Amino acid sequence: ASVTLTASGNGKVFVEWSYARRMAGTRLLTRRVGTDDDFVSAGPVDGLEKMLSGFTPGITLQVKAVAYNNGGDAPDSPVAEVVVT
Repeated sequence: ASVTLTASGNGKVFVEWSYARRMAGTRLLTRRVGTDDDFVSAGPVDGLEKMLSGFTPGITLQVKAVAYNNGGDAPDSPVAEVVVT
């Protein structure tokens, strides 16, 4: 799955990702560059998009998606990166 990020102002980032064949769902993971050592869960996900909020404008945010089904996890998507506004 590929991930697209759009800085939306007020510490928000809109995330969209593509459908992966046979996926039952997606886990979204975020990392604040210079703050977080590892990626952390972005919380519940429904569908193929999510608005993330609560970030400090000016930081760099990295996001990746992990599709899954009953057989387990797919490989992580490439990491997308955006400067939060």
